[in-house]
Amino acid sequence: MTSAALLPDPNMLHLLHLEAEPQRITAVVITTAPTAPCPVCQFPSNRVHSRYQRIAADLPWMFLRK
Repeated sequence: MTSAALLPDPNMLHLLHLEAEPQRITAVVITTAPTAPCPVCQFPSNRVHSRYQRIAADLPWMFLRK
């Protein structure tokens, strides 16, 4: 039995905090990459330009393969 990871790519994201509540699970992650390309010009940047939250409501978080 193989299962998918909770985070998209464990090599690119680091889990800082995980909190479980009756109606939600909150995962706080940061990137491990030293730079990231600008989505407009693709020039690499090494500073944080913004922070935001993503909500994956009513989506499966784990897939099991037989």
